[in-house]
Amino acid sequence: MGDISSTARSLSTTGRHGSSLKYTKNWVRDPVLVGTAVVLSVCYNLLMQRTTNEYPDFPLIWLNAYVVSIGALMDTIVAVALTGNTTYAWMLGLNVKLACYLYSWG
Repeated sequence: MGDISSTARSLSTTGRHGSSLKYTKNWVRDPVLVGTAVVLSVCYNLLMQRTTNEYPDFPLIWLNAYVVSIGALMDTIVAVALTGNTTYAWMLGLNVKLACYLYSWG
């Protein structure tokens, strides 16, 4: 356990390429984003429960397809906005990364 904690400590303070405090820049922004995502997820679940109670005859398969489609669209917009001009983040090669993507779909 000592080796893991000393390695993690050295990575968090010096960074992988020697830049100081590379992984500790955003102490405020990241927890705020995670907290906002949790609160919005709870609100979304409450709204979905209200919708299914209000319209019990509506087939849930179409509601599920709609929700998944909107979520995929929103995730794509956020991913494109966050990557910016970095095109290598979207490249897929014939490697373990591609196998992980295919495994997660199955």
